[in-house]
Amino acid sequence: THPHSGVRNLKIDSLTSGVQQGYAGLLAIDGIGPYYAEAVFNFEAFPSGNTFFLTLSNLAGTGIMGLKIDDQGNMGLYNGGTQVGSSLPVPLNTNIRFGVILFNGGAGAGILAATVNGLTLLGSATLTLVGNVTFFSVGGNIASEAVTGGTWYVDDMAANDTTGTEGETNL
Repeated sequence: THPHSGVRNLKIDSLTSGVQQGYAGLLAIDGIGPYYAEAVFNFEAFPSGNTFFLTLSNLAGTGIMGLKIDDQGNMGLYNGGTQVGSSLPVPLNTNIRFGVILFNGGAGAGILAATVNGLTLLGSATLTLVGNVTFFSVGGNIASEAVTGGTWYVDDMAANDTTGTEGETNL
């Protein structure tokens, strides 16, 4: 466990419509996976609408897969613009470790899943994913959404390579 005290790695504050805010790191060059990305988030105020906050995406930036948060604090898993499964409520002012698992097994065989504090709570193993993986991103308006406001902190960011082990590369 992590104490999550002191200075945080990243603060997302007052999103501007259409402007990306956060961190993007190179993970692979259009790889198929498996990949696992995670970070600890603490939401003080939710954004004005639905925005990606933890993603894996392709080289062109058009295939974005990952987690969104909305203005009511509902977190959803998305394969591009399509939600996978239902939404989960996220409390304010609580450190939560969110993760995204991805393996592009081809048409109808793609795996995309969301973890919360290490437990897989949403996902599917029968997807046609919108892309392979190049980048791991955390923040807000990752897909240049027209969303404003919100304040949250990001800590303990990590991503792996294709070996499938958690937390292999700490960012």
